[in-house]
Amino acid sequence: NPQTLVRQLQYRAKWAIQNERDDLLWSSLDGMGEVALKAAQQHNIFLCSHAIDSFAPIVSVFFASSKSISRKPIDEEVKQETGRDEASYTLFYLLQRLQLIHQKAISLSMEALSIHLIRVLGKIALSCIQFDFSLVAPPLRFLSRFGVQAEKAGWEDTSRLVVSTLLELAKQLVVGFDVRLSGLQEPLFALIQGLDDISRATFQRDRQTPISLILSPFLSLKDLLHQERLEGYAEMPTIQAKLDTVITQFQTLEQLLQRSTATP
Repeated sequence: NPQTLVRQLQYRAKWAIQNERDDLLWSSLDGMGEVALKAAQQHNIFLCSHAIDSFAPIVSVFFASSKSISRKPIDEEVKQETGRDEASYTLFYLLQRLQLIHQKAISLSMEALSIHLIRVLGKIALSCIQFDFSLVAPPLRFLSRFGVQAEKAGWEDTSRLVVSTLLELAKQLVVGFDVRLSGLQEPLFALIQGLDDISRATFQRDRQTPISLILSPFLSLKDLLHQERLEGYAEMPTIQAKLDTVITQFQTLEQLLQRSTATP
């Protein structure tokens, strides 16, 4: 029974985390990814979604366990073997499985599966925000990649969901960030670049798209960053410059389009 197998894999993954067995954890993630891929191939959206839903709770359990001092030797061991610390390697390993499933969704024209993946990935990104800001950029990049793929597939609603998810995650970033620390630049750079990539894909697919519509998420982000608690934050001028550069590029494009339209 595939549903029973998913539950067994989820249980095994959590057991592996509690018993510091990364090899078993990674193989469990592989197993759930394989179940999802096979279910997608059979257009079994229920089973595929069931397998995908297992990923976010496992991430939460893993992050909670990673706070334990006892895991530090394991962290060093994984870093020596992979070049990454345990948390970032495991997260990237999981994100790669989600990417394979999303590629399958694109190839099989399963927009509902893409939407489900985006929602799950949003939950994983939120867990990263709550655990360690240094882990936030990777899921944001994958989320943006899904948005570009959805846009190229002509899935406007899915693309909009990615944009709204990125903006909601930006709010959580700003709200949850301790301004006494550094670390806001990398995730916000990834988020701005992701919005830029999706916006470019939108315009390439339909050059009649109003630039005001494309600019809307960037202006919303600009408003979000104009908070009193962020004034004087060391990384903010660089972040604002990155955002202003993107806004200026689209404003310039809008002016060029207006001139070309006005030219007889």
